[in-house]
Amino acid sequence: MKEELVFREANQDEISLLFNGIIKEGWNPGIHDIHTYPDCTNTHFAVALHQDQPVSFASYIIYQQKYAFAGCYLVLNPEQRGQGFGLALTNHLLDEMKQKGVKVIGIDGVVAQRDNYAKKGFVDAYLHRQFYYQVQGHESIDENVSLTCPEIDTLTAFEAPFVPEPRSAFWQTWAVNDPSKKFACIHDSYGELSGFACLRKAVNGYRVGPIYAEGVDEAIELLHGLAAQVPVESILYIDIPEGNPAGSHFIHQAELTENQFDCMRMYKGKQPQLNVKGIFGVCTLEMG
Repeated sequence: MKEELVFREANQDEISLLFNGIIKEGWNPGIHDIHTYPDCTNTHFAVALHQDQPVSFASYIIYQQKYAFAGCYLVLNPEQRGQGFGLALTNHLLDEMKQKGVKVIGIDGVVAQRDNYAKKGFVDAYLHRQFYYQVQGHESIDENVSLTCPEIDTLTAFEAPFVPEPRSAFWQTWAVNDPSKKFACIHDSYGELSGFACLRKAVNGYRVGPIYAEGVDEAIELLHGLAAQVPVESILYIDIPEGNPAGSHFIHQAELTENQFDCMRMYKGKQPQLNVKGIFGVCTLEMG
């Protein structure tokens, strides 16, 4: 099968095919992700061609040097699944990342595919469970919450405990190239950033992420700060790591509803030591 395939970077038309397929699968991406993801530095969208036709896709972003996050994995035609098109592209990209010096790879894989990912050396870390919050219209913006995006250097430094490698290049694009983005920040008594959250318009509702906070109260303040910026009855989707022991309290106190869309965070290579207890919502399922 591999000998019959041609691998290369996907062009914009092919990326459009991929995102249309993702939407059909119910992944609900941000409406601007089709442009903001490929525009991020060190991001690669790959396509496998069979008889000159695109059959499978996958993407990855190298945060800085040694860590990459892979996503947007799709065999386009359901009738062609199980024939090795996806596996061949996966093997190609694993080799490519290794050649570029990547030592650790993260994914948020759909639970049904865990065994397949395990065969490629990926190991479970924790589950991301998707919940949603419906905007009530009475959410207030706490006096210690600001609604502007921090300076990218400040944000990158603040995020460092929550990600395997700093990713300033990602934020320089992803934070500013989506006109639907809304932000909420908390600063401590010294004026230092101590909480951060953002959302973006999705095909259905809004995707919230990340939510980085010191505790449940702060996470709710950030969520309400975001909710106050969008129309009443809007649906906000949040992917919450089970690895955060305070996550269940956040779910209960924020009155979130489960959406039955779970993904397993998995790593190939040494598992990073992250401050998961401060993550109340993952940034994205496609970019980590």
